Amino acid sequence: MLRYPTCALVLLLLLSATPAAGQQAAGIRKSFDADLLQEELGAGQEAMREGDDETAVDHLTRALQIADLPPPERAQVHNLRGRALLRLGRQDKAMLDFHRAIRLDATVPDSWYQRGALRARLGDLEPALKDLSEALRLDPGLEPGHRAQAAVLVELGRLDEALAAVDAALGLDGNNPETHLERGRLHLIIGEPWEAFRDFTRVLQIDPDHPEALLDRGRATFFLSKFAAAAADFRAAWERRPEDPESGLWFRVAALRSGVGDPAEVDLDADEDSDWPGPILALLDGRLKDQELLDLAGDRDPAPASLRLAEAHFFLAQRDLIAGQPDLAETRLRRILQDGPKDSAAFQGARAELARLAAGS
Repeated sequence: MLRYPTCALVLLLLLSATPAAGQQAAGIRKSFDADLLQEELGAGQEAMREGDDETAVDHLTRALQIADLPPPERAQVHNLRGRALLRLGRQDKAMLDFHRAIRLDATVPDSWYQRGALRARLGDLEPALKDLSEALRLDPGLEPGHRAQAAVLVELGRLDEALAAVDAALGLDGNNPETHLERGRLHLIIGEPWEAFRDFTRVLQIDPDHPEALLDRGRATFFLSKFAAAAADFRAAWERRPEDPESGLWFRVAALRSGVGDPAEVDLDADEDSDWPGPILALLDGRLKDQELLDLAGDRDPAPASLRLAEAHFFLAQRDLIAGQPDLAETRLRRILQDGPKDSAAFQGARAELARLAAGS
């Protein structure tokens, strides 16, 4: 719930065609059975534009069966078919097409980009980074490549390099709200909520109704101990996406911390029976005991349990702070820093709260 997406971002980048890919297809030579190639290739691209990837794969497969198809053209068709296969969820076959595209023509940056982004999606991070670096060596202006590289570097814990990669992407397209969002989330992971606040504000200047930016700016503001302003962002995020209880949960806590507004303004009754964060809402309403919440959070596979336990301890600590029990809250917050995922909002919040408590504010 509270974890900042990275690999999910890579998949979104991967499914988008880069400008270079279209240029490659448009530049195919006509020195063999050109009419048949252009017919199948054009039909395949049109099917992809219409979202009919099965038909696209059929046309591109027929294009690959053309006799005497030169290696560069064959590589371009493998690249296109790999993207169609990927959108169909056939990752293994897509990977084979990207392998073949690179083997046939290693000078095409998009093929390196596609394979690198897919490797990142599959968790094969070091080879992914090598592929993306090669794509960017061939085409330093490949903006999605910089973003995908940043996501991999975050996963590898190389945060300063990740920030440089995001900055490079913004140097190519300074008006992309998603890149500003990524940089803001990276600043939160690094522990720089003020810089994150500025990035999320930039997103909202471009798209004032961006619910994720409102939620993330609310968190950054919360971590800066500006609880009333955070509550306003959380409420705005919830109003734009009421089916997601996360912003409503944060609104309730921020309203209680600020003493401004009514925490019940946001109706979360329908969410209290959800698998998660329903138990946290039940805790805040006094219908669930501390240990019951921790038991529910820990009753998961190891990775989700680590995240949910961090979230449980974070909101227990918020309740303790609201009740004027900072010592108990501090114990819970230190537990998050010891065991919680570093890219989670619970971890970022625990670090900010402990700094505030140490400063005596």
